Amino acid sequence: MKRATLERGAIAFLLGYAVYLVFFGSPSATGRFDLGPAKMNEARPEPPYRAPELSLPMDGGPSVSLAELRGRPVVLSFWAPWCAACRRELDGLERLAEDLGGEAAVLAVATMYGQELDKVRDLAKRNGLARARLLLDGDDEAARRFAVAVLPTTLIVDAEGVVRYRVDGVRHWEDDDALADLRRIASLPQDAAGPQTP
Repeated sequence: MKRATLERGAIAFLLGYAVYLVFFGSPSATGRFDLGPAKMNEARPEPPYRAPELSLPMDGGPSVSLAELRGRPVVLSFWAPWCAACRRELDGLERLAEDLGGEAAVLAVATMYGQELDKVRDLAKRNGLARARLLLDGDDEAARRFAVAVLPTTLIVDAEGVVRYRVDGVRHWEDDDALADLRRIASLPQDAAGPQTP
């Protein structure tokens, strides 16, 4: 009788754990959990606050800081190679950067990647990141400063360096609605006058 109760308890636990993994993520090769898309995937207003200083190296290039980008809006997207939802969003970020044509800077910040820098580079290459600049947050400090708890997390910083909106989870940035929302949030003209040099 006691053994049957223990077996049923173990089975119930395993079934519960399986349901948890299906709905809330699965462990990656690094042992971290892919948080998946958040329940709220739309841009929502943030109480305006000055963006923390950020200076991160581009992969194989110089550092980029928010201070040097002041004067135009910035789309700051945090992602990690072990996050399946993040990988789906990368292509949309590149298309967004192309659609904006330099009106706003699009920064794809790789974070929480540990020893997987090669995987970061491979994903960036496969998704054609060029206009969306790839920045490396190797020590996760930038993610901590911006209180990133869900990946992907995207923040929209206005031209004065103030964080206005936040998206926790996936946003399909290649959609016309997302582009229109971003233009409204960042106070950009609704119809682009053409590409500008980034």
